[in-house]
This record gives sequence, structure tokens and C-alpha cells, in this order.
Amino acid sequence: MSSTPPTALKPARQYDLDLFRFVAALAVVAYHFTFRGVEAGDGAMVTRFDAVGEVSRYGYLGVNFFFMISGYVILMSALNRSVPEFFVSRVSRLYPAFWAGLAVTAVITLALGGYSIFTFTFPQFLANVTMAPNVFGEPHIDSAYWSLFVELRFYAIIAVLIAVKAFRRVDLVLGVWTLVMVVISALGTRISFSMIKLLDMLVFPTYAHYFIAGALFFLIRSRGVTPARILLLGANGLLALRWSRIEARRLGRILEVEYSMLITVGLVVLFFAVFAAVAFNLTGWLQRPAFLSLGALTYTLYVVHQHVGYLLLNELDGRMNRYVALAAVLVSVMVLASILNKAIEEPAGRWLRGRLTELLVRRKSPAGSGGQPSARSEDHVAA
Repeated sequence: MSSTPPTALKPARQYDLDLFRFVAALAVVAYHFTFRGVEAGDGAMVTRFDAVGEVSRYGYLGVNFFFMISGYVILMSALNRSVPEFFVSRVSRLYPAFWAGLAVTAVITLALGGYSIFTFTFPQFLANVTMAPNVFGEPHIDSAYWSLFVELRFYAIIAVLIAVKAFRRVDLVLGVWTLVMVVISALGTRISFSMIKLLDMLVFPTYAHYFIAGALFFLIRSRGVTPARILLLGANGLLALRWSRIEARRLGRILEVEYSMLITVGLVVLFFAVFAAVAFNLTGWLQRPAFLSLGALTYTLYVVHQHVGYLLLNELDGRMNRYVALAAVLVSVMVLASILNKAIEEPAGRWLRGRLTELLVRRKSPAGSGGQPSARSEDHVAA
């Protein structure tokens, strides 16, 4: 495997990734509003969209695509950074918008909820502020937040790799991680339940292959093709196909529906094909600045849409045509997401980045090293 350390990169903004993130977010929103809300059986929604749900039931895979995007852009963001710099970039990028979305969700839950899954306690709210409430024995206030904790664990792995200077042999690191995933998959049910819980916390085998594949696609784009990278992509592609089938069966049992393995596998193959096009620079026709606003909207849309959307759809149930109500709620959550992005996410992110940089980065920088590091373009892509 290549041991050549990646050189300093100043990548141009990839507007194609903004578009892909927005499409993935819309897939998740459609899944929640037109399928999961009713089929989960937890009383979240009463309005059915059966015809749409036949398609939107596969929208949960949008989260998997998000993970692949994260693997790509987080590796980009981590290269040539110290642990404090990486910590500042991630905290300032994720937490202001999340706190805003959490607060809005809590307020609307208090105003319109009080039934089914739309309740929470003050200790639960405080635990959710960390983005990792399960660590404190509390559930997520909005179940869509589960994926953010997976992201945090991926960031923790990246921070460790930065700390031990493992990016000098990043291909080897990704190869070892892939090998661990292969061993876990091969052992299957022979792994004890307690060990499964530990492995899920440390290396999240259900989704790791998406992060690894995204990182490999970034290396191919920035450093070129090597036999090792192609081999690792193939291995992670096979792992993604295997675990996507397991995930579809598990979700099907929970929702009491049947997922087509052909469609599930086809979508995973599509994800890899899309990123192959990105890696080999075949998406130049998608490099349109207009997509920047869509990418900027994605994260706030994700953190504010689910329970807020459920509650609004329930309020409108029986008062108007269900598809008109769906369109109205979709527009409402997108407008709300845009407001949060412009009024809170961007200014609060800049403020927090500056304060944390002063506290954690500049004090540790060598004398005369200069002022505050500027935000890199990839900081605004990663989520």
C-alpha cells in the first residue's frame, strides 16, 4: 500500500457534493414524512402516503450516502491539521446548528406534542445537548439525531489518527480498518453480544465501509489511483452490499414491510458509482455555484425536519388535502432550515470557531506563527 503522505491541499469548492448532500437530505425527509412516520407504529403520524411510500421507503439509505460524503470531505478536512485545529473545525461546524435545531424541536414539541414520541424530560434535553445522549442513558429527542453520534465517533477516530500521525500512512490505516470489518463480517453471530456492542461503539461495522470508501475516493481524486486503493474499494463495496442487505432485513422486521434486495443493492451500487465519477473528475458539469445554497441548507434541514414535520402534518391532518399538507410542511421545514442556517449556523459557527481557535489553537502555536487559521472550504461541506 502507498505510504506517501498526502501533500498540502487547497481544494476548490466541489459544488457537486453540495447537490448530492441536498438530494440525500430530501431522500431522508421523504422517508420520514411519507413512510416511517406511519409505518414505525409509534404514533408519530396518522396521515398515510402509501403510493409515495412504495418509493420513499428506501430513503433511509440517504443517511448511508451522507456517511460516504463525510468520509470524503472529513479526510480532506483532516489532512495537515493538528488535533486542536480539527476539533475546532468540527465543533464549530456541527454544534451551533444542532443546538438551534434541538431548541426549535423542543419548543415545538412542548407546544404541539405531549403524546406518542413527542415528549421529553429536562435531563433528556441536557443529555441531547451533547449530541450523544445514549452515553448518559437518555434517548434522542428526535430519532433522526442517531446518525450524528455515528459521525462523532468517526471524528474521534480521525482525531486519534491525527494525534499519532497515522496520516503519513493513510492507505495502510484504511486497509487495517477494512480488514477489521472483514473479520467482523466473517465471524458474524460467533461474536458475543457484549463484544458486538463494544465494536459498534468503536468501529460501527454497519456503516464503516461508507466512511472508508469516501476517504478512498478522496485519495484517488487527490493522489491518484493505486492497486491498493482499488482493492480496498472493492472490499468495502462488497461489505456495503452485505451490510445493506442485513440493514434492510432488520428495518423490514421493525416496520413490518418487505424491502427489495435488488433495489437496496442497486442504490448502494449507485452511491459507489456516483463517487467514482467524483473521484475521476467526471462531474464537472455539476460544478455550479447555485448548488452552494442547497448544500448550506442540508444540515439545518436534517436537524430540524423530522419531529417538527410530524407534528405539523398531524396538525394539518383532515384540514386539507394530504398532498397539499405534505407540500406545505416540506416548504415550512425548508424555510425554517434556511432561517437557522443564515441567522444561527453561519454567524454562530464563525463566532465559536474564533473563540475556540483563540483558546485551543493560537495559544499552542509557535511564537510568530501568525493569526487565526482561516476556515477551509471543506469545513462548509462536511457534516
